[in-house]
Amino acid sequence: MKVTEYSQKTGLPEEYLREHLGISEYVNEYGSSVLEIPYYTEEGQVFRKRLRNGSQRFWSKGEGLIPYGLNWLNGASRVILAEGEGDTSNLLYCGYQVLGIPGACTFKDDWVTYVKEYPEIYLAGDNDEAGERFNKDIAKKLYESGYQGQVKEVCLPVSVKDVNDMYIKSGDSFKALFDGLVEHAKIITESQHMNIIPSSHPLRGSDGRKNNLLPIVDLSEMDEPEPMKFIVEDILPDNYLSVIFGAGASGKSYLALTIVCCVAMGIDFLGKSVIKGNVLYLDFELEQYEQTRRAYRVARGLGLERPPKGLFYLQPGSNQDVPLKLQDLITRLRNTIETNKVRLVVVDSAGMAIEGDTEKAKDVISLFQALRGLKVSILLIDHQSKLKQGEDYKNKSVFGSIYKFNLARSIFQLEVVENQQGIAKTVLRHTKSNFTTMFEPMGLTKHFVNDFSVSQCNEALDIAAQTKAEDEKWEEIKKAFIDRGGTATAKELCETSGVAIGTVRNKMIERRKTEDIFVTGEKMGKAIIYELNTSFSSSSLPNPYKEDEERPSKSEAVDLLKQEFGAEVIEEREVPKD
Repeated sequence: MKVTEYSQKTGLPEEYLREHLGISEYVNEYGSSVLEIPYYTEEGQVFRKRLRNGSQRFWSKGEGLIPYGLNWLNGASRVILAEGEGDTSNLLYCGYQVLGIPGACTFKDDWVTYVKEYPEIYLAGDNDEAGERFNKDIAKKLYESGYQGQVKEVCLPVSVKDVNDMYIKSGDSFKALFDGLVEHAKIITESQHMNIIPSSHPLRGSDGRKNNLLPIVDLSEMDEPEPMKFIVEDILPDNYLSVIFGAGASGKSYLALTIVCCVAMGIDFLGKSVIKGNVLYLDFELEQYEQTRRAYRVARGLGLERPPKGLFYLQPGSNQDVPLKLQDLITRLRNTIETNKVRLVVVDSAGMAIEGDTEKAKDVISLFQALRGLKVSILLIDHQSKLKQGEDYKNKSVFGSIYKFNLARSIFQLEVVENQQGIAKTVLRHTKSNFTTMFEPMGLTKHFVNDFSVSQCNEALDIAAQTKAEDEKWEEIKKAFIDRGGTATAKELCETSGVAIGTVRNKMIERRKTEDIFVTGEKMGKAIIYELNTSFSSSSLPNPYKEDEERPSKSEAVDLLKQEFGAEVIEEREVPKD
């Protein structure tokens, strides 16, 4: 067999086979081309060669066997064990961490050493009875050796016989399809490693292959899992997506940067314990140098001279080798996360990361599915819509589709209640939690002078409560205005609303500045008469129509106004454009 023939069989470029895998051929004494597939040690030295001459397979001179692909392992969080060099080569070409086992029953006990440090091991035997034995025997040997991670079986489609067959048939779609198989791989627990379906089972066809059935799990046979883990206690659930949102310039990014520094160092965040691990800041908004300046400010606030080890940074679109679109990044991003053992990824921000419209459900769902595919804890920074007149800040939600709220597992809102001279007092509200009881609002003081630091502060909660009380008083005064036809003196507003006269007068001064009220120029005796400003922009009007309901035409809208308010059209003219 020549390399060109092997290239056609595997579907891989001849150049890749020769230069990357070191595959070659020679002509034997009988004039036949013999394919040489080198097996390398972890140090990259040739251990032995697997030889192919037509349908014959044999080994070069030497003793012992090792798995195929040892020299390409780099310590990611998972590894795939495939059957033979062909399947392994296809998976290597697509960027997976994989070891090839030369035969269905050749996995040796001492080979566990090569894979025991991986938290997840995926078994991808062929879609036949020998492949079943491959998965079953390896799972058994792993657990008997004391392996503490998870062993999972990759269930190939019924239409293919092995990974290479799937690679050839699916073409450019192979990576996405195989990613899906890996994501839904069936866990083989220690108590179940003997329970892989035999070829005689009714779930198998007459040819021994699996029927096209879904890999359902009988929960009664599952061991009870350990309690839910949190990257940050009660705040960020491990391997799930969380959101922190708020108005612009509320300090969301600085707070997220402080969280990731605490995780990288393994120190508590505001009294909450963390799981130490590497972190990645995925920055769609700023650039490397500005974010580095911020990281140094946060580090100094934590008592460090420089940012901690394990705080990684990536700016999508920063150069030609780093795509701007998240979907184009996902595969390489997943491999990068695995290689660098990242536990937490911050995405700043959702509006910039999404491809499409943040208010459309399908685009939001696509973003969340892509992030979920990273198999790591996610902290997504997001915004909220502009606060309208009369709205309560704490009642605002994440900007865009409701699916942002629905698909996130833990959500926090950040509000600035006082901001002066580089010190911001803020309130962190826990607005959703799927796995814990939501904790009470947390008052924070954030210092931005020279360095950045954050600490708990009850005063911020007091300010928020006072602001709420003042807003409630203004609402009562507005009602009094309306009850009196839109104009009134301070004394009349006091009598109607029940709000103290001093407070009413203070509100008149405040609200004149914001143009919520006007002075009419008239007086009742010596008392000034005020008028409530009832004008508002069309953007603050509630939308009375459902999403799919037809809006009235311009002429119909005018008729409605005439009927409702007795309005009259005085003059109609074009509004000049800027």
